[in-house]
Amino acid sequence: MSMQNIPKCIWLLFLIPIFGMGQNLKPPIQNYRIFEYKADSKNWGLSVSDDGELFVANNQGLLHFNGEEWTLHKLPHETTIRSVSFADSKIFTGSYEEFGYWQKNDFGVLEYTSLTHLIEEHQFTNEEFWQILPFEDSVIFRSFSTIYQYQADKIEVIDVDIVVSKIALFQNKILVAGGEGELFWLEGQKLVASENDDLLRGKTIIDMVQTEEGLLIGTKLDGCFLLKANILLPWEEEINNELKMQQLNKILLLDSGKLAFGTIKNGIYLYNLDNGNWENLNRKSGLQNNTVLSMLQFKNQLWAGLDNGIDRVQLNNPIAYFTDESGVLGTVYDIT
Repeated sequence: MSMQNIPKCIWLLFLIPIFGMGQNLKPPIQNYRIFEYKADSKNWGLSVSDDGELFVANNQGLLHFNGEEWTLHKLPHETTIRSVSFADSKIFTGSYEEFGYWQKNDFGVLEYTSLTHLIEEHQFTNEEFWQILPFEDSVIFRSFSTIYQYQADKIEVIDVDIVVSKIALFQNKILVAGGEGELFWLEGQKLVASENDDLLRGKTIIDMVQTEEGLLIGTKLDGCFLLKANILLPWEEEINNELKMQQLNKILLLDSGKLAFGTIKNGIYLYNLDNGNWENLNRKSGLQNNTVLSMLQFKNQLWAGLDNGIDRVQLNNPIAYFTDESGVLGTVYDIT
């Protein structure tokens, strides 16, 4: 019997194992390499304007991508930019003992305005600003040792006696994480200790994201916990064990309701809260690097700032790619 006479249904039997390996069907991933964006490898933060322009906190400065070309903007002292946030038509950035904003002039060129001259009677202590959080009509800048609130051309300095690892908006208030797994509410210019953080004691909190269930709190080596109705609970999801092993670093709630977890050791996990399924995007499946430093969604695009490069994942794409990581399928030369 010639190959041409083999019924099509028989060919389908050969293809069934491929489609059965659903975990290997990956969305399209676009890599942006160092030689393309012409800056440093590490990309600490991501933000996007209302019309989709991307801004990246890079070791060498502020990267701007307009969809066609990359432009690097350096600070006056050419220091590393650790954080970036677009708010009120401005691009706020944080660096070493420096924070401020960028804004386009009449010619469309970004110009930088420093805000640190507004700080009164305060000396920096080797501070780097790792997070920027717009809150109501203010912008909050966070270092590991101090919180600064910029509002109405003034800056209020909130000195704390803990190492601040994260701040987040929850229940219309600012929740501060730090110390040995402690939680505090920012009330005025003071931190008020939360009464329900016992499960977190001795753990390092690295991210906090509000979900429909409550506030999901991620730790460096102990997975996630859920703050629900002011009660802290273990997060009883199977993926939590995976996150503990791969060292969780970032959490992002996607528009679809799924969660994206960025890890230090194994790339990104896209987790479906409805059925408990997840897919893993790592170097084998197309990422440039397994260490995820930042994540951002704009429409159906998931941007990832990596320890080496920048990647863009097409979410909800009708086309997925099969990657044979094991080599079991061999090579197909022809089919008729």
